[in-house]
Amino acid sequence: MKGLLAACLLAFATLAPDAHAEEAEAEAAAQRLGETFARGFYLGDTGMVVSVVHPALSKLGVWPNIRNSGRDGILSLSPGTLEIFAVSHNADGHIDPATATTQVSVLDTAEDVVVFRLVAARDWFDYHLAARIGDEWRIVNCVFGGLPDLEAPVTDADRSAVAAAVTAYAEAVQADDFARLRDTVHLDFTRRRVRTHAPQRAIVETLETLSQDMRGRARRDTPEIELLAASRVAAAARIETDSGAEWVFLLRLDGRWRPVNSFIAQT
Repeated sequence: MKGLLAACLLAFATLAPDAHAEEAEAEAAAQRLGETFARGFYLGDTGMVVSVVHPALSKLGVWPNIRNSGRDGILSLSPGTLEIFAVSHNADGHIDPATATTQVSVLDTAEDVVVFRLVAARDWFDYHLAARIGDEWRIVNCVFGGLPDLEAPVTDADRSAVAAAVTAYAEAVQADDFARLRDTVHLDFTRRRVRTHAPQRAIVETLETLSQDMRGRARRDTPEIELLAASRVAAAARIETDSGAEWVFLLRLDGRWRPVNSFIAQT
């Protein structure tokens, strides 16, 4: 028995440093990505901004009362659009690059994945998910809002509504029920994952591809939901099952919380 205990302790001691090293690496990547991304906007440097985002980036925010329709829409900033925003955002000089601060708060880490909040120059905020694809860390998913949206109080009702929306999504996935999934997410919802075999690349799944893959084969996993962050307009959560982890970003559109993108890491 003593020999078995000693072997277990030795195995733990061997694995623990690796886990700490992976977490430290992910946190360092978040700091570097967040700082580079934000400072690119401060300086109007498109190269800095685009250098840390993946070509398949999903960066989404709420477009309130779009075209005076009384309905909220989604503002989607692709890498190409970010090039324009990087030049125009601080064209009026309202941000002083010499004194502007960048706050990066890590919300969650896993192997080759880090989720973090970026508060840029007390001007706007992002919830980012970055993944290591091959040898490079890149931001692949994001939801964003203005600083007033972040500083406004978040009610228990909002947290409950976010949790309910994530739970409904997780249950639809576990049931392999596309009709339920479609009713839960936004119509522009996309899910990303990384192809595990070389060469690694990001795979983007739309509702169309998910409709072809989901065939009513219910799974037995019981999802565990963890709310990572919530503001007045955006939220981030983690779903954990026996099959792996999935990180879901949500926006509040027309008063209803909806998943708008996710990233899945399967074990």
